[in-house]
Amino acid sequence: MRIAIVFFLTGVVSTAQTSSTLREKYGQPVSETYNVRPDIKLTVTYAKSGDVCEMLIKPASETQNGKPSLLKSQPLNEVIDELVPKEQRGAYLMGTFVNIICLPNDDCGGTDETYQRLSIFRNGGIDAHRYASIHWKRDVCKNPVPTKPA
Repeated sequence: MRIAIVFFLTGVVSTAQTSSTLREKYGQPVSETYNVRPDIKLTVTYAKSGDVCEMLIKPASETQNGKPSLLKSQPLNEVIDELVPKEQRGAYLMGTFVNIICLPNDDCGGTDETYQRLSIFRNGGIDAHRYASIHWKRDVCKNPVPTKPA
C-alpha cells in the first residue's frame, strides 16, 4: 500500500505545471502579469517578436466592499511615467476625451493621449480610473481593437 501511495504522489508532483514546463510545451507567453504596487497590477502583452505591444494597468483586486476598485490619478500617473517615461513616448500629438457609453457598466469613457510612438488611454473620470492601457504603434503590434479588462 505504501508503495502505491509513493508512486501516486510522485506522479502528482511530476505533473505539476511550472513556468518552465508551460514554456516548453507552448512557447513564450503572449502576456505576463506583475504586481507593480501592492494595489496595482500590470499585464503586458507581447508581439511574437517579444516586443511589448500593450500594457494594461488596473487595480490588484476587482472589487472593494462590493464596488468596482478604482485607481487614484496620482499613483496611476506615477506607474505610467515609470513604465514609459515621457522621453520614450515620442512627440505629443493630441489629447482627446472619449465619451462612449458601453453597457452594462458604462465603462468605456475616459481620456486618450496620442504620442509619436504610443497612445495612453485612461478609463474613468476625475481621480477615479478603472484601468489604463498603453498601446505601442509598432508594426508588429497591429491590433486595431484595444483590450478592455474583463
